[in-house]
Amino acid sequence: MTIDLDLVFRLVIASLASARVTNLLIQDTILDTPRAWLYAWLLRRDHTKIVEGLQCPWCLGFWVAVLWTVSVLVWPIGATAFGLPWSVSMFAWWLGGTWLDQGEED
Repeated sequence: MTIDLDLVFRLVIASLASARVTNLLIQDTILDTPRAWLYAWLLRRDHTKIVEGLQCPWCLGFWVAVLWTVSVLVWPIGATAFGLPWSVSMFAWWLGGTWLDQGEED
């Protein structure tokens, strides 16, 4: 059995990019206004379960990961090129958060 390292690399990029996009959609403040508008619009139509799904990192993250994985399988070079900045951003966020947490005291 051989391991396709190119596919492994692309899926690692897709994983990190999926995490970053999920974080953007759920909690980044830059999307506060459109997110609030969408939630209000859905709630006015009594779609509470959809709002719950959009607020849940595990739920939304699953669907973002599915879309990213499919895009890697269908369009490997483009999906990887598009996902690389998102994955680097996620890694930088994680690394920065790790360094910042070291200075905090309980």
